[in-house]
Amino acid sequence: MIDCCAGRRRDQNLRLTRMCHHMRRLMIERLTLSIIGVGVLFSSSLAEAPKLTRIFPAGGQCGTRVEVTCKGDFTWPLSIWAPGLQVECGETKGQLFVTVPEVANNDRYWIRLYSADGASAKLPFLVGTISEQQEVEPNDRWREAQLIETTPITVNGVLEKSPDVDVFAVQLAAGQGLVVALEANRRLGSPMDAILQIATADGVVLAENHDDAGLDPRLHFVAPQDGSYQIRLFAFPSEPDTRIAFRGGENYVYRLTISREGYVTHTQPIGSFGSRKSVQAAGWDLEGDLTLPIRVDDAVSEVRVFGDVRDIRPVRFLSLLPANRAGCARYALGEDVEPPTSDRVASAVVQSAWHSLSLPAMVTGAIQFAGQQDDYRLQLEQGQSIALTVEAVSLDFPTVPLVHVYDMNDKVVAQFAENAPTGDAVLSFTAAEAGEYRVHVADRYGAASSRHHYLLCVWEPPADVVLTAATEMLTVTKEVPAELEVAIKRYAGADGNVGELTVEAVGLPPGVTCESVVSKPGEPTADKVTLKFVSAGQPYQGPLLLQGRSTAPRELIRPVRSPTQLDACLESLWIRTVGSD
Repeated sequence: MIDCCAGRRRDQNLRLTRMCHHMRRLMIERLTLSIIGVGVLFSSSLAEAPKLTRIFPAGGQCGTRVEVTCKGDFTWPLSIWAPGLQVECGETKGQLFVTVPEVANNDRYWIRLYSADGASAKLPFLVGTISEQQEVEPNDRWREAQLIETTPITVNGVLEKSPDVDVFAVQLAAGQGLVVALEANRRLGSPMDAILQIATADGVVLAENHDDAGLDPRLHFVAPQDGSYQIRLFAFPSEPDTRIAFRGGENYVYRLTISREGYVTHTQPIGSFGSRKSVQAAGWDLEGDLTLPIRVDDAVSEVRVFGDVRDIRPVRFLSLLPANRAGCARYALGEDVEPPTSDRVASAVVQSAWHSLSLPAMVTGAIQFAGQQDDYRLQLEQGQSIALTVEAVSLDFPTVPLVHVYDMNDKVVAQFAENAPTGDAVLSFTAAEAGEYRVHVADRYGAASSRHHYLLCVWEPPADVVLTAATEMLTVTKEVPAELEVAIKRYAGADGNVGELTVEAVGLPPGVTCESVVSKPGEPTADKVTLKFVSAGQPYQGPLLLQGRSTAPRELIRPVRSPTQLDACLESLWIRTVGSD
């Protein structure tokens, strides 16, 4: 067993360090906003804030300057907030020029427009390492298919009319593999439930996929003979209604990656505790030894949100982009402790095989044979509480985890037999007596394949807390103070419960005050508090950092998160102060 106290001290030091990095980044953002002339100080105004409804293309290649067109309701020019990107306004209304960093430590960034009248909602901007081009209309019919000559390539397009079908043509040799992967609903928020098809040159459908990464399809195809093949893309609305028909619209924005050179889907292992400098890439049709460097960038503020105990897990999800290769891999980096056991364990081939674990443990497994059941053994003390997760669906694997935990008498003491919102298994339990416990992992439907991977994580969670703001945007006038509700979700741990929690603002802009509020367990403030902001009237716009601070059962500082958007949040909000006219 590990030294739990030492682990908690490391957790405390690491998170305090990350908070310092976050505060420093916030100050840099504010300084940058003022230096580049899209300043943070404005004259007073209570007109309509800019509305941003679409940016196209919704992504770009690393190391390039991309011309982007914005749609919405706004005046021009505007100021731009886009941490991690360099963005300039063009002369034409809605025209932006986005410079993507040469080496990106994330595959998704965010862009917000703002002016003296307020700020828009933020929209995502995806990045990759391969060449890009735009869809060219007309390409609705098989005779009008847009020819794709060079791969790998990412095509930026829009299913703009209703109905709309986009068709592309690619040459393949017999036995040659083709990967086609769509990013639309899950990562961009496009309101589409798309379908991909591979067809012959005269329109005979050979393969199709509906939902592989959430509602977004991905398809691996091997050509049966030399020839030209068609890629068809069409969609239904992501929110079903009474009409059964293909749909489209100006916000049906997509990024379609087409590759004859392989596609990265994940890493081996999928995650690990402790330090690592690189990890092996895996996926479809990858040749040779492809390693991905692990880079941790504290300037990237997007945090994945699960809505359960995983939100306090000492694990950080990184996006690893392969150089000049299609695809992207999610890697789970355990941040706080050195691993006492191997981070990669081959799955059991027969039911009697088993693997011994020590806390904390992160294991990559795979269900490769029909009916396969993997067993893991864990020694626990009486009264010891652990959290256990088996993730697959949220990592874009087809595995649907079925998990049971047995005690030394083969009695089921915990189980996960029903689908969570993500389909992943999440459970907690306390050992009634000391001894060896068995964790049993299988696929709910007995399915198996080379893609049926999963990530098992077992750890002893300490007391912790997650704070989430009711809104991301806050406007404060001199005449009327603004109130912000902060929801508080407390998690009990082996060290007890989080005690009194002081919720406060950090680094407020000039002329703004906000009294801290104390959240007390067992009282109405235990689950939520309300902060009141007062302005002296100096106009300002920019990021706002709030935090919760506690000293019991240990020193704890947690940022107040923005509301969840596309399965992620930021650890900062946006504040606008307005003076008197």
